[in-house]
Amino acid sequence: ANNAGGNSGDEIFLGQESISIAGDVSFTDYQLLQNSFKAYPNADSKQLILEYKTLTVSNVEINLLDLSGKLIYRESLGQADAGMHKAQFDYSTISKNGVYIVSLMIDNYAVNQKVFLQ
Repeated sequence: ANNAGGNSGDEIFLGQESISIAGDVSFTDYQLLQNSFKAYPNADSKQLILEYKTLTVSNVEINLLDLSGKLIYRESLGQADAGMHKAQFDYSTISKNGVYIVSLMIDNYAVNQKVFLQ
């Protein structure tokens, strides 16, 4: 749409674009990281538990977003050695019950999972 504020003259185009992965990122590595990522709440203690794998020494950051994509919470988990890890954070300051997206950034990879927090 052309943002002219009128009710005519707008043209909408639908299309498809392929985006290649840059660098030495392997889709198999991404699948491995995504499949090993688990996020689940402990409603009694208001803790969100994260289980994840890193393939090499990696910087790890957690982002919590609402379903509109608004960033609700961000925390650096620091550097992690290769292997399985478990972390948790307190979500008691989140005022609304609902579905959120937990996005874990492992270096250049982003793995995601939906969780229901109450």
